[in-house]
Amino acid sequence: MYLDCPPGMNLHCPDSNAVSDFEDAVNKGYIAWHAGPFNAESEIMTPDLFKYGISISHELDTKFGKNLTFTMSQRDVPGLTRSVIPLLMRVEYWHSQLESTDYLHLL
Repeated sequence: MYLDCPPGMNLHCPDSNAVSDFEDAVNKGYIAWHAGPFNAESEIMTPDLFKYGISISHELDTKFGKNLTFTMSQRDVPGLTRSVIPLLMRVEYWHSQLESTDYLHLL
């Protein structure tokens, strides 16, 4: 939403200078993102919602000429259950970054 801030929704949208500064920082490699556009409990997402979330990051990758991001940070939501594995496979995934203790939850 930062780059495509919708008018008339009472949001504080960036001006053209702020957008230009952001784009410059991305192009210089100062700003990067992971494939999950937000921290969420992936297990409660539908497959379509999960895939849509990934597509947001991939659209940014394409916009800025980056390789598609296939790493998802899952640090703010504890654990990742086996129910997410089919979702990851459908998106031809990847690597999910977890806290070391969270790996135990996958077993």
